[in-house]
Amino acid sequence: MKKNLALALLLVIVFASCGTPSYLEGPSETKKEIGTVTPVPNEAKLVEIGEEMQKKIASFNYLTDIEGKINILNKEQREYNVTQASDAGEPEILKNNSEKDGTIEILYSAGSVAILNLAIGRITNFQVSELYLPPKATQSDIQSGREMDRMIAERVARAFFTYMGKNLENYKIMSINTGMDGQSKVVFSEILKDEEIPSPNRLVAEIDFWGFVVGFDDGIGPDVTIGTRPAVNEEDAIKTAKTYLGMKKDREFINSPKRVVYRKESVENGKLYALDRLVWFFDLIPEKFEGRAALMVDATIPGKVVGEQ
Repeated sequence: MKKNLALALLLVIVFASCGTPSYLEGPSETKKEIGTVTPVPNEAKLVEIGEEMQKKIASFNYLTDIEGKINILNKEQREYNVTQASDAGEPEILKNNSEKDGTIEILYSAGSVAILNLAIGRITNFQVSELYLPPKATQSDIQSGREMDRMIAERVARAFFTYMGKNLENYKIMSINTGMDGQSKVVFSEILKDEEIPSPNRLVAEIDFWGFVVGFDDGIGPDVTIGTRPAVNEEDAIKTAKTYLGMKKDREFINSPKRVVYRKESVENGKLYALDRLVWFFDLIPEKFEGRAALMVDATIPGKVVGEQ
């Protein structure tokens, strides 16, 4: 869940970037300590963490009125639903990445899914169980004339992250995408001096047709302090990518590469670190390379491939 979401968000942010470069000055890479990775909490603690987050989101969904949001329940019904949401159920650890990136992914028996970062001690991704949400919009609802438009989605997302204690002053909306089911994904990204560079710091809210938050992703990490002026130009990056992928020299990429701050989190000696580097990001999805969605070529060291997804 985490890897696929990260790639999808990176693609959205990369191709929403625009503006005239005003390069950041700094080293070619930075490595910052985020915190010490604590042991995986016991079952009782995991239940407490899940129930706290579930109830917090339910409180926002049912007790906060926002223009454009639809909530037909009366006061007593709303409060009852918030109380019910305090039952997350038994936790099951789906993925234990504590030795790799300091996180664990938890499935609660009531249906919610959470990613807990053990170095910062908080949930960074949460998907709410359908038990604690209104019924999904039917095609009849979606075709009824009301649309979950950008304005409603933005209004709800801003209110939610403010409610969660996030300061959006230095963040802007990079994209608002609405699916066929009426659910919207709102992506906020940190504003950098170099406006052509998407920051790895971002917040994402998923909002249903009725204006209820169904999930969020908190990707706020260390400040970006690397230099963003590439030492490797686009042409040389393309040559490196073609060689690595085994492409013919006369074949052109469908999408041109974009400069991106590539952040990789890793655990070393029990501590979680974030490593930032400037890379050329190649979107490989249109190229239809089997099993490959993206390639990152170092923008500071010639001929170096940083990673692929």
